[in-house]
Amino acid sequence: MIILRNGLVDYSRLLAAFGIVWFHSGAPGHQVSYISLPFFAVLISLSGSGNLKIRARRLLLPFVTWSVIYGMVETMFALHHGRPFLSWWLPEMIITGTVIHLWFLPFAFMFALISMFIQSKRIALVMPVAVALALAAIGTPSVSPLAQYAFGIIPALVGLAHLRAGKTAIFSLVGSYLILLYMRPSPDNFTILAGSALALAAMSYRLEPSALSALFARWSLWVYLAHVLVLIAGQTIRLEGIPLAVFAIVGSLLLAAFIEAGLSAARRRRFKKAQMIAPVSG
Repeated sequence: MIILRNGLVDYSRLLAAFGIVWFHSGAPGHQVSYISLPFFAVLISLSGSGNLKIRARRLLLPFVTWSVIYGMVETMFALHHGRPFLSWWLPEMIITGTVIHLWFLPFAFMFALISMFIQSKRIALVMPVAVALALAAIGTPSVSPLAQYAFGIIPALVGLAHLRAGKTAIFSLVGSYLILLYMRPSPDNFTILAGSALALAAMSYRLEPSALSALFARWSLWVYLAHVLVLIAGQTIRLEGIPLAVFAIVGSLLLAAFIEAGLSAARRRRFKKAQMIAPVSG
């Protein structure tokens, strides 16, 4: 299936990334901004194109890279406070990452694998409701990363239902929400509903993509990955509340632009090198 790029989704990705930054800052209104996470989860279905090698490069390589970066930061803090240098390490970090927000990347990779086997429209529409029934029956796991996976799986399946069956995916979302509402009440239920509904709306109305919208989409990933690092820097200089949130959003965006510029320069160098080699090999 060919997925047409949607400029509205691209711009929305970056806004959702800012929402996650705001949530993690703890600034006023951070509870509302938590709807950005299920928004992101719905959009997983749109990033599942390509073979396994491409998916691993897009999702698992950043997971490993940023786990190393945050692991180095954790080690420096441990040594600074006189603790053993690996006192921060937990076994589950192999799949959650060295900072908990990194759980999203291996989750997205595993969901891309699952989505390969869900091609039927009917099955795709039923899956969110079936998973909601399962979670209502057995309960939501409380250990990481299963707790995070349980939060993200229904929005991700709703996104897949939209990809396979279009706007009728809203019925899958409402059905799963009602099941959780009456069988497993939780504040997270409305968060999942609101974030998923906003994502479906963005996916349902198409805006012509552009180079700028594609850039914003790429920036959204780097903002998501880097924002905890910027939050740590802001807290180090004793920022909190709204100033911390603004500092983290601006800092994460600048860092995202810097990373993207570096990657673009590397791609240009590889392209020029290939051009120089091509005549010789021909």
